[in-house]
Order: sequence, then structure tokens, then C-alpha cells
Amino acid sequence: EFHVNQNSSSTISEIVNDLNGTLSVIYNFLTFVTQTLVVFFIIGALLFIYPVAALSMTVFTGFAYYFVMRISKKRLHLNGYRLAIGHSRLMQILQEALGGIRDVLIDGSQKVYCQIYRNADFQLRQSQGSNLFLAQSPRYVLEALGMVLIASLAYALIQEPGGVSRTIPVLGVLALGAQRLLPVMQQAYASWSSIQGSQV
Repeated sequence: EFHVNQNSSSTISEIVNDLNGTLSVIYNFLTFVTQTLVVFFIIGALLFIYPVAALSMTVFTGFAYYFVMRISKKRLHLNGYRLAIGHSRLMQILQEALGGIRDVLIDGSQKVYCQIYRNADFQLRQSQGSNLFLAQSPRYVLEALGMVLIASLAYALIQEPGGVSRTIPVLGVLALGAQRLLPVMQQAYASWSSIQGSQV
């Protein structure tokens, strides 16, 4: 009864793609946990060296990635749904075209099936590209914004009496924090976004 009511292309798609998706989710979850632990260790070390600068860097990066996660979550879920539907649709088109290849060749309807496949594949690749963009783009924006903030802070500190002597250690900690913290947080965010984009 199940197989009579179920489209075989959906079953094949679930076996092939959903299994790979599950393995990807497990891998990205482990990566997310590992990178989160690394973030806590880095923050702890920076707080020990220079608490105020380290706390500022932590608050900035934390709120920035939290904001990005809030605005991208819905889009990632939508893309995950489209990917699941798209894989099943492509499998169905291939089965129908190749299963009835004799009729397709006799009728000369190759272009029709190619166009149907092209449209379904375009939507699938568009969702994949959107997920990849959402996962990787925050890094470049936050790096540029971080550099601007560090430069602004350096300028403000230098204007104060004895500013140069105070500025060097603060900038050193901020630079170290940015160099170590941002790549790790970006990798944790990329793993999180991959998990969200794999959900249906």
C-alpha cells in the first residue's frame, strides 16, 4: 500500500539525498560544538590579558553574529525545503524521461523535457547558492566593520593625554582577538547555517 501511494522518485531521493544530508548535519554539528568551545577558550584568554578590550570584542562579534543568525534563519529553512523538493523533482523528471525514452524520441519531445529539467535544476542551484552566500558573506562584512571600529577606537584613544601608551596594548589585544576570534566564530556560524539549510 505504501509503495502504491508513494512516488518511487521521492523514495529514491530520500534514500540518496536525505542520508547525505543527515551525515552533513552530524558533521556540521560536531564542528559547531568544537568551534564554540574554542571561542570560549579564546575569550577566556583575552579576558585574562586585557578584560575591557576583550569584552568589547566579544560583545561586538557576539551581537553581530546573533543578528545575522536571526535574519538568515528563515531564509535558510526556506532554502532547505526547496532543496528537498528540488532533488525529488529532478529524480522524478529523470525517471519519467528515461523510463519513456522511446516515446520521447519518437515524439521529438527532448527539448520539452530538457527545459523542464533546466527549470527545476535552476531553482535547486539557486537555493544552494543562496545558502552558500548566507554562510560565507558575514565574514567579509564583519572583518571590514571590525577594522573600521578598531581604527576609530585608536583615533579616539590617541586624542587623550598619554593616549599613545594606552592605545598600543588595547589595539594589540583587539587585533589578536579579531585575528583569532572572527575566523572561529565564522566557522561556527557556517556550520550552524549548514544545519539550518539542511532542515525541511
